[in-house]
Amino acid sequence: EPAVPASPLAIGDTTAGGTWPAGAKAIAVLPFTNLSPDPEEDYLVDGLTEELIGVLSQMRALRVVARTSAFAYKGANRDIREIGQALEVSAILEGSVQRAGDRIRVRAQLINVADGLNLWSEAYDHEVTDMFTVQRDLALRIASALEAGLSPAERERVTARRTVSPEAFALYLKGRHFWNQRTSSAFVRARDYYQRAIDADPLFASAYAGLATVYSLQGLWGDLPSAVAGERMRAAASRAIELDESLAEAHAALGVYLHAYAWDSEAAGREQLRALELDPRLVIAHYFYGNLLRVHGRLDEALAQYRAAAELDPLDAFVGDALGRTLVLAGRLTEAREYMLGALELDSMFWWPHDGLGALHEAKGEFDVSLREYRRAMELGGSSIHVARLLARTGREREARRMLGEFEAQAARTAIHPPGVATILYTLGDIDAAMTWLEQAYVERHPLLRFIAGHPEFVPLEADPRYVDLLRRVGVRR
Repeated sequence: EPAVPASPLAIGDTTAGGTWPAGAKAIAVLPFTNLSPDPEEDYLVDGLTEELIGVLSQMRALRVVARTSAFAYKGANRDIREIGQALEVSAILEGSVQRAGDRIRVRAQLINVADGLNLWSEAYDHEVTDMFTVQRDLALRIASALEAGLSPAERERVTARRTVSPEAFALYLKGRHFWNQRTSSAFVRARDYYQRAIDADPLFASAYAGLATVYSLQGLWGDLPSAVAGERMRAAASRAIELDESLAEAHAALGVYLHAYAWDSEAAGREQLRALELDPRLVIAHYFYGNLLRVHGRLDEALAQYRAAAELDPLDAFVGDALGRTLVLAGRLTEAREYMLGALELDSMFWWPHDGLGALHEAKGEFDVSLREYRRAMELGGSSIHVARLLARTGREREARRMLGEFEAQAARTAIHPPGVATILYTLGDIDAAMTWLEQAYVERHPLLRFIAGHPEFVPLEADPRYVDLLRRVGVRR
């Protein structure tokens, strides 16, 4: 098995337990309200909020609620004190943005959760092209109002002049707006906006990092052939690091490429640890590193990474789902159910938690409930592979074979062989066909091959030496 670096628990400040110093002030930045008549301006408003969260998160004296948890309250008409208690913060920043032509007015107020009183409020009138000044001023005023002392390095980082072009920055914000929707169609739009941002400013490192993350999921979800997605991802992530070696998101993206596409666990681990060294509060780096540890069977360490991510961003359904799925692999089904239901409560229209619940109920032998959850995941945009496999497992062979034929026809058109289809084949009794399918996925270097080891639906294949050899070649087993 390729070496995986030592757990980050052993090197200090990369888990939530070492993320904040004693006495750090807890704050949530709620999504600013778009007061402009054009709803398309939401991307600008959300982008300002997200950028501000990012800037404040770099201040060691502040504990800032991460983006997904804060955005769970977008448009919510709830009492500030109730939200503050739910997010366990002592202060909340809220505001509004109104655009008129080339100018914007930003109003912001910092509210003390304990009594609902304003700690500070301000209004800014600026050119749209001067968003960086607005972010800088807001960040400095918030730190001052909370009496959060900044180190010289932190102050320099906040006040440093951003050189990216305003046009590129606006396009980048649109890309991130669609990335956060986490659907295949939204990824296409995110990719296009990130590329347009790069075209407008070829030195914009963050746009390259964003582009790399899009290609990552397009390959994993089967929207692009792995060879295409992997090469584009590698090029974008490497260029981002070349432009800004200190950009944690770029190292996290490169780590995903090395793990899922290059099948180099040791190098992938180094990149994720570098990302966490640069930004111990980067939720996605904890999540990605947890994925790497999980595929190597280091479940306790993976759980520690996911819990670190959950402490930083408690309302992220992706993170809750990862905790639940890993607990299923560990056989801790009661705990897994709590996290799965929590993820579903956060976003009932996101297919991922439904798919996870399907796996949980299948592990418990509750096939009718499992099939219902798998079908719901499929309806919301997820894969139908688990539906077909469970139909085959429960004796509904005719329907399973019909769905299998659809997968085979799709593979013939796209030259993409999702590894999960092999589980339908072996469940129908054709082990040789299952191995032939997996070998084709290996030829394509399908990134999901890195995630099949130890998963219950693949366990029956472990008795076949051909499968064991495949896992060795993929790099997840000795």
